[in-house]
Amino acid sequence: MDKNLLGMYDLKINRLKKALERNNMTCDVFNTQEELHDYFKTIFTNQKIVAVGGSMSLDEMHVLDLVRASDVKFLDRYAEGLNKEEINSIHHEAFNADIYLTSTNAITTDGCLYNIDGNGN
Repeated sequence: MDKNLLGMYDLKINRLKKALERNNMTCDVFNTQEELHDYFKTIFTNQKIVAVGGSMSLDEMHVLDLVRASDVKFLDRYAEGLNKEEINSIHHEAFNADIYLTSTNAITTDGCLYNIDGNGN
């Protein structure tokens, strides 16, 4: 990619990171999937309870596979063979998870998250 374009992306990312922090959110930036996985490996430990929202991004970055292979209790809403009652139970259990992973639909330049969700989780 063009060096100038990369520099512009870096400026935008830094501005967005500061905006999120002004809104009391922490922000870590990972340049590669490997960096992301290395970070998650440090927190997916000690039988923590991990739940996820509906997120194609987490699936595409193989984070769900990483959770399944980790030393955690995964409330896996995507497990095969679950019926509607079991999925609803997982949604309720997720409220008490130690770690809840999700993605956002959009982030505004002033550091606000924009989410649309059918379940309210």
